[in-house]
Amino acid sequence: TKRERGKENIKGKMVRCEENCITCNKERMVAKRPEARGFIYATAARGSMAGYNLIFLSLATAEYAVSRAACNGTIFNGALKASSVLSLLGTGEGIVNAIVPPFAGAYIDVSPHRKPGMVLFFALLGLVTLIELIMFMNESTGILDPREDPESETDLHVSIFNTDAGLGGLLFTSLLGGLFYQLLYLVTIAYAPEVGATELERTMHIGTSYAYLYGVEVVVTVVTLMASFTFNFDAFTGGSVGAGVTLVTYLFFVYYALKLIPERKDVPEGANPKYCGSQAMVTGFYNAAKTYPQIRIYLLGHIGSAAAQQSIIVLSTQYMQFYLGISSLTISGILGIGLIASISGAVATRGLVKRFSAKKVLIGLQFFFIVTFVLAPLLLKSEPSSEALDDSQFVVPYGNCPIKNTTDPELLADALAANREITTIQLLIAACLVISWGIGIGVSQTATIAFYSELIPGGEETLYFGLRETVGKAFVWIPVLLYTFINENVDVEGQRFAILILIPLFVIAIVFWYFVDPEAAREDIKHTLHRRRGCVNEGAAENQVSPLEDEDMEK
Repeated sequence: TKRERGKENIKGKMVRCEENCITCNKERMVAKRPEARGFIYATAARGSMAGYNLIFLSLATAEYAVSRAACNGTIFNGALKASSVLSLLGTGEGIVNAIVPPFAGAYIDVSPHRKPGMVLFFALLGLVTLIELIMFMNESTGILDPREDPESETDLHVSIFNTDAGLGGLLFTSLLGGLFYQLLYLVTIAYAPEVGATELERTMHIGTSYAYLYGVEVVVTVVTLMASFTFNFDAFTGGSVGAGVTLVTYLFFVYYALKLIPERKDVPEGANPKYCGSQAMVTGFYNAAKTYPQIRIYLLGHIGSAAAQQSIIVLSTQYMQFYLGISSLTISGILGIGLIASISGAVATRGLVKRFSAKKVLIGLQFFFIVTFVLAPLLLKSEPSSEALDDSQFVVPYGNCPIKNTTDPELLADALAANREITTIQLLIAACLVISWGIGIGVSQTATIAFYSELIPGGEETLYFGLRETVGKAFVWIPVLLYTFINENVDVEGQRFAILILIPLFVIAIVFWYFVDPEAAREDIKHTLHRRRGCVNEGAAENQVSPLEDEDMEK
């Protein structure tokens, strides 16, 4: 196998090969790029954090709020319902992440420090997870948890930092974790347009990276769930164990990612480093609005799609836990199955894009989400738990309530509202819906990145991905804030149809993405592609295989 700079003539086709970038073979070219493998491993490292954040961090944070709630289910001296804590946290993360990414992206584009930035964000995200592991260490109250099966003898637990300050500190730490994760995503995804020359090739590499991401999510989830079911962990302990498993997996992939991903010390031709890239950011925003109309149309559709899809997990978790009355352990299992299903979505994306194009796949996916979200509240309706109705005295499930056993009508009403149940058939329906959303998210995350990579100019990838994140995050807080408002102002029965607030956002995506013209976008940016860093080898995509395949093709 021969590697060299310059050009190789393979079966009459001229392709540009770069050292350690393309393996040229007499029969075919095999993508064996360290950069592509590093990109995949960096994405996999994020996957370990994603699985932990989506399931165990969310459930443990919600349980922390319940453990600090008064008899009426409110926290921070009545300022907020415990059931609103996840949606409020999602609102805060959305606002913060809407502000920072474009500045970070602009700086990364015009500086030679992309990889050092990646190292910094990897380290900060790991530190936040370690702090959360400590915060979830807990102790038993000795009081049976009324939300669990009485025969299980499961006690209510509280954190060893069982104060309002501890809960506030956890929420702030989680907010920082969301920011660091977003910055890490930004600096990692900047390599996506640079690992392939065509839409299909990039889709292959991005699809592989997301298959790894979801695979690692599943590993973290399955290992933690096995321990949770075996030892009957409460949500706090599940959070601590999940954080520990996550850190081990995370560090493994971080090591190999940083070993393989190259430096980006060269600054793209024409880059403007003035004011740490802020001037370039303003220029980029102007170009997105005026010079590149297809990017503008895409971003308007992305407002709806991103706001809806980034709210799916948060709102579905809150919906299952506080309205449907599903236990934390069962929710963990359902979300874990959903993550497994998302792998099939990521893997299937390449075939779908090859047959229908990324644009058609994404539009069809929005229709799919609309149908399933309409069905959810129609098919699912919770009732007060039978144990609560049968008992004249009932244990209020909130950890900061001084009166546990009560016959007071008002407190009993609070207890009934906090202890809901659904039938086994409805539980299976809920699981099927979550699985279908997992598949949809797997397809969406792969296809949207591949589609957007076709539209953006060369040499400004991080800036435009930062702009994409800003547009998405700028409105992601709206659905979770609306959900919080509904949750705060209606009784438990009124929460049934709250998740329908996502449907208008899917409609927005359909309307705008229908008018995106990929061919016109390629024509608009063709004069910039020579500035794209990395291994973008025109014509080299045909007959390529995964960059993770290490077999020697030369016989």
